[in-house]
Amino acid sequence: MTSTAQKPKQHTPPLFVCAVVGYPLRASLSPPMHNAGFRALGLPYTYLSLPHPSFPFLVRLLKEFSWKGFSITIPHKTTALRFADTCDAAARDAGAINTLVQKEGKLAGHNTDVTAIQRLVRRKRKKPGRALIIGAGGAARAACAALGKTHALAISNRTPAKGRKVAARFRAQFLPLSRVSQSLGSFDIILQATPSGSNPSDKPLFDYSRILPRHIVFECVYAPQNTPLVQAARAKGARIIYGYEMLLEQGYEQFRLFTGKTPPKKIMEQTLIRFL
Repeated sequence: MTSTAQKPKQHTPPLFVCAVVGYPLRASLSPPMHNAGFRALGLPYTYLSLPHPSFPFLVRLLKEFSWKGFSITIPHKTTALRFADTCDAAARDAGAINTLVQKEGKLAGHNTDVTAIQRLVRRKRKKPGRALIIGAGGAARAACAALGKTHALAISNRTPAKGRKVAARFRAQFLPLSRVSQSLGSFDIILQATPSGSNPSDKPLFDYSRILPRHIVFECVYAPQNTPLVQAARAKGARIIYGYEMLLEQGYEQFRLFTGKTPPKKIMEQTLIRFL
């Protein structure tokens, strides 16, 4: 009688789940970008898209299923502060979170938008200047936190009350949207931090023909890549920071936070560009 040796059981590593959360959540390019990075490094991670209006519900999912973390977008970036057990300096400065990472049941809040904006602007301009930030949401707050220590700031927004509130928090000038066009010449950086430009029917926020060649125009919208603001800035010979550059730069930092690994930047960039 012969005995057959039992094959050793193969160990299947746990699957770590990450997701982008927001509402409404358009066709986000974060999932293909991050999933390409996970595959390149052979990591047992997957990245989902979870549109939902209730952030408390999303946090319950995160904890109940022991997911790794969230990338957070409109309208949850400020709400997320209430659910983080700890926050890094960037998140505290911005008053907003764009990354939530779970470890041993605790939630750590981060703001990788702040780091991304600092790096991208520094590549275009080394010395201090004046920055106009259009918007009053999480991205605008991150821009204020990123640039406020080195640049004089002005905030403009469609809803003046929200704009004034952000301006007061960051000790910035508030500039009514109706006065932006005539004031552009006094700024070095124009940072557009609203969803405007993502739909063909969106009206210009100001007179784009007043953009100057010396301006740095930072567009946070990444789809479409060539928004009306970007097209106008290019026609004027201004230096442009594209929305997809922002998505990539902040995504690299999120990848590190989720995995503890160095992101495969080239593969993530190539994947993202294929979807633009």
